[in-house]
Amino acid sequence: MGAIVDSVHEEEDFKKLFVDLVFEYDPQGRLEELLVERIATAFWKLKRVIDAEQGEIKKAMDAATDRLRSDSHENMKDIADWVKVVFMNEAGHHSTELIRSLKRTEEGVTMLADLARRVRNELENTDSISKRAWHFLVRGLDDDFHMFIDQEGSFQNSKEQKQIILDILDRKIADLNWLNDDLRERASREKDSEYQRVSIPEDVAMDRILRYERHAERQLYRAMDQLERLQRKRRGEFLPLPLKLEIERN
Repeated sequence: MGAIVDSVHEEEDFKKLFVDLVFEYDPQGRLEELLVERIATAFWKLKRVIDAEQGEIKKAMDAATDRLRSDSHENMKDIADWVKVVFMNEAGHHSTELIRSLKRTEEGVTMLADLARRVRNELENTDSISKRAWHFLVRGLDDDFHMFIDQEGSFQNSKEQKQIILDILDRKIADLNWLNDDLRERASREKDSEYQRVSIPEDVAMDRILRYERHAERQLYRAMDQLERLQRKRRGEFLPLPLKLEIERN
């Protein structure tokens, strides 16, 4: 029994299974008891097949989760690069390329939309904007804002130009919100698809599990058949000779 169970808890469960089978088959003599124990062992092995399959699936899903987290970490790196270019004027990356990269990720779009809302609130309440807000508009969001704001961060043309910028920001925030919803739905579909893909074990693992299952099933049916014949013989019932087939392979 030690090779069948891995813990005290499993040993108790196996003993319960064995006792249940003893009550069901009512074995008489050591040989029938031995066959009942073999049936219990085969049943336990088949239970292990289910556990092994679930274990392979869980391992694959954990690996899929790690891959998704790794992708998220890469997205955060793009955000860090964008911050360096936009707010620290660091060379090495082109802000337009980074913006395109950010707009392909939910994290990036969320950050752009949040900053755009903050800048819009600042613009709405003042006739000039901070240097950081200017950097965001010109370097981090859209080069078209150059025509509206000078190097000091002041509007080139009064309230009319200010309202134009606010309207542009409103459209861009709406576009970013729509894009964020689309990316969220796409990410959810990709996550579901990835989990569905790994919900069946890989070929190598599945083949090993199926071979173990076939072996356990043969043990189970053989022990059940032997026990049935032994008990019928003991009760004096007619017992047909077992059918034996020999298969030759060329």
